[in-house]
Amino acid sequence: MSKRRRPSLRRWLKEVEVATGRAELIDAFVKLYPPHMSRLGAASVYFFGDDALRRMAGLESVVLFGARNEAGEIEAVSMTAVTAPCADYLFFAATEDARDHSVGLIWCGMREAKARGAEWINLGGAVKEGDGVGEFKRRFGATLTPTQCLKQVYDLQAYDALCEKMPAMRRTGTVTSRHIGHRARLGLTSI
Repeated sequence: MSKRRRPSLRRWLKEVEVATGRAELIDAFVKLYPPHMSRLGAASVYFFGDDALRRMAGLESVVLFGARNEAGEIEAVSMTAVTAPCADYLFFAATEDARDHSVGLIWCGMREAKARGAEWINLGGAVKEGDGVGEFKRRFGATLTPTQCLKQVYDLQAYDALCEKMPAMRRTGTVTSRHIGHRARLGLTSI
């Protein structure tokens, strides 16, 4: 983790009440996610229905952490999937005024992933190489990791039917794509 990030994270951990109650966090995530993604101008492929969000958040391998405001309401939630030896940071959702909780909540997810036996966390890619999103992830100690993604369609008829509902996702047969992601070793458990 970068030396500049550590003091602000220590301060955040002292000042913020971190929520861990699963049912409450699932409800908050489902409420916060759509407006958060709208504010970001996210592509439609990232807009999931409430049922899908609840199912993802409710998976046993998923850990959730939230930040409470002064009124005791959850104003930000992070979601990380942990299947040792690797974890995947998945989502962050917050009110417009609570985006500054992202670092602390992602850190909480990283610590929990480590406690569950994960050695690495995939923080995902950047919008484009060298952008602010990539720099944000690099400050967690992440390094760029070139990866390739191979997708094989086994039931073309079912796949075609699903693609009719989401034309932006249309692909046929085998698809290989290159991706540069950010991965961090989970060696630190404290800051």
